[in-house]
Amino acid sequence: MNKRGRNIKKIFAVIMIFVMVFALAACGNKEGGSSTSGSGSAEPANSAGKSMEEVLLNASKNMENAKSMTYTFDMDMGMQVLGMKMDTLMKSDIKTIQNPLTLEMTGKMDMGDLGSYDMDIYAETEGDHLVMYTGMNMGEETMWMKSSVDMDSSQISQYNAQSNIKVYMENAKNFTEVGKEDVNGVQAVRFDGVINGDSIGNVLNESGMSEQVSGMGVENPEEMFAEMGDIPVSFWVDTEKELIVKYTIDMSEAMQKLMAKTMEEMETSEEEGTENMAGLFTIDRSVMTIVITGIDNVDSITIPQEAKDNAEEM
Repeated sequence: MNKRGRNIKKIFAVIMIFVMVFALAACGNKEGGSSTSGSGSAEPANSAGKSMEEVLLNASKNMENAKSMTYTFDMDMGMQVLGMKMDTLMKSDIKTIQNPLTLEMTGKMDMGDLGSYDMDIYAETEGDHLVMYTGMNMGEETMWMKSSVDMDSSQISQYNAQSNIKVYMENAKNFTEVGKEDVNGVQAVRFDGVINGDSIGNVLNESGMSEQVSGMGVENPEEMFAEMGDIPVSFWVDTEKELIVKYTIDMSEAMQKLMAKTMEEMETSEEEGTENMAGLFTIDRSVMTIVITGIDNVDSITIPQEAKDNAEEM
């Protein structure tokens, strides 16, 4: 494979790391209070007479303490690759159980003219490791791969889905109450805020992403994350049940900066010389939407025997 081919493969790997981290991932628990705040109104937020700040804090804790959860994950990414536009849509249904950590993700990725494929991911705790089975189907046959993560590794926190929401809320600043919107039949209050560059660097660092990006040959990932800029986030909260029912993360600008920095790293680290990578990839949009469909509603997750019998070790 020539140098350009290796670089394109490396950039796609970095993109997919981000996609999977925000689809399944989360960081470990963080100490300290949430930075969330309401709109400043003195009116109670729910029939129990609680303030909006109390409701947001309780919603974060309720999600964190959930024993299991189901949710949908949608990613809408638009990019230009070698001057050609490429839209990528990913839709997934995800189930998680906290103890022992177990998950199931079934989804489809549509890459427009480049085709589409189904992707299934299962994981279960075996001793001191989380064992993952990833299946990709681009035709009639599913190719299964097997990998494992040490439970003491920083990367294991990626798969703790309930902590995901808590960490985003704790790192988001300047929440503004927008109004009520219907989410799956629930009248939820929407809040808009941002995660600044310093905070997102910490979030992604704790998730183990720095270690993964370094494995792609990208130097100084912490510096790269710090330069990503602000990331807009929105939360929809059922104030009566004190639960988060939906949230979105707009990574468009941050992903473009990440790609530019990644290409710069590649240009300066190639022993064979440099090439102009700036025109290879541009990110037009990258928006992720998570809708919580159930709390404490998963009794068990079964990994298909086909996956266990046919998975190749990664």
